[in-house]
Amino acid sequence: MRRALLLCLGLLLAAGAALPLLAGAALDSRSDPNDTNGLLDVRRVEVGGSNRPRFKTITFARWSVGRIWDRGYVTVSIDARGDRRFEHYALIYSDGSRMQGLLYRTRRDGSERIVAPLSAWKPNPRSVTVRVPLARLRMPATRTFYRWFVKTLMTGSGCRRVCIDRAPDGGAVRTVLVPSPSPTISPSPTVVPSPSPSPSATPSPSP
Repeated sequence: MRRALLLCLGLLLAAGAALPLLAGAALDSRSDPNDTNGLLDVRRVEVGGSNRPRFKTITFARWSVGRIWDRGYVTVSIDARGDRRFEHYALIYSDGSRMQGLLYRTRRDGSERIVAPLSAWKPNPRSVTVRVPLARLRMPATRTFYRWFVKTLMTGSGCRRVCIDRAPDGGAVRTVLVPSPSPTISPSPTVVPSPSPSPSATPSPSP
């Protein structure tokens, strides 16, 4: 009996440890063919998280932060409003020592403005990740999904002009928003009125 209880406890602890991994699992993963010259030819893009999704762009080639400084850029275009226009994009670039990110908003007249800095990092020699807070996109409360695509630009060796790769090659990926759990409202306790006291008996007059 003791051995069975320890086994059950171990399984419960293992399941609990796996919950954070499941919470960060990729919502979307799209592959792209080896079809562009340069270091930033996209192999796959993975999206994970809900309110602040992480866009991870994985390339075929290995590259360093210093090697793409002032030569390589990654962008994530996002349609948050559902009007077929990609009104936001995240720009990921190297400053020579580390990766940086900026969120831009594109107006209808074509002008752009910086909305916010973004957290960007390089988890391994073939990828870069950026985190985009959806709250900064002015997304309508009724939206149930957003659309995105990734584009990379590279100049230098192997790219006589500019090497551009797009993932996916056409259209955009639709990522469904994970709804936040609704708060549970506890019912108000029912107040049971106390019974009214019985009227005191009126003593009969003495004869």
